[in-house]
Amino acid sequence: MCFGGGKDPAKPSCTGAATPCPAGTADPIDQAIEIVAKSKFAKTEEGKKVLKKIKELRKNGKIVRKKLGKNTLGQWNGSEIEVPDDATDPEFIASSVLVHEATHALNEDEIPASKTKFTIDEEMRTNTNELDLYEEQRARGYRSAELERRRKARKDGKLRDDVRKRYPGLAEHL
Repeated sequence: MCFGGGKDPAKPSCTGAATPCPAGTADPIDQAIEIVAKSKFAKTEEGKKVLKKIKELRKNGKIVRKKLGKNTLGQWNGSEIEVPDDATDPEFIASSVLVHEATHALNEDEIPASKTKFTIDEEMRTNTNELDLYEEQRARGYRSAELERRRKARKDGKLRDDVRKRYPGLAEHL
C-alpha cells in the first residue's frame, strides 16, 4: 500500500487497497523508521531498545496498516503494531505510532506480566519515549496538537495525571 508524505495524515497521496508506491517513493513507515534511527532518542539506552524492537517487528512483517477508531493514533495488539491506514506523515508515524507502540511491545518483553495487565506505569513509559522523540521533531517544525498537550503536561509535572485522566480506573503498577 502506498501512502505519501505530507502534513495531513488523512490524505494519502495515492489510493487503493494495494496500490504500489511509485518508483522512488519510500513507504512512510520506512521513512518513519529512518526518522527514529537518526534521532538522538535512538542513541539513548531506552531508544536503542525501542529502535531494535521496531526493526525486528518491521523485518517480521509485524507493522501493519489497519483501519483504526477515530481517536486511536496507533495500536499494539499483542503481536503487531497497527498503523492507521490513512496515516501518511512519517513524522506522525515515527513518534505517535512506532515509538509509542514499540514501547508497549518492549514492555511486554521485559515485564511479561504486562501482557495481561495494562498499567499507568507502562503508559507513562510509552508517553515519555514518544515525547522524547517529539522534542526533536518539534525542533524541525513538526507539530501535533495531542503531543503538544502531553508535552505541556510533562513540562508542568502533570504527565502522570494526564495519563490517569485518559485511562480512568487503570492500575498504577503491576
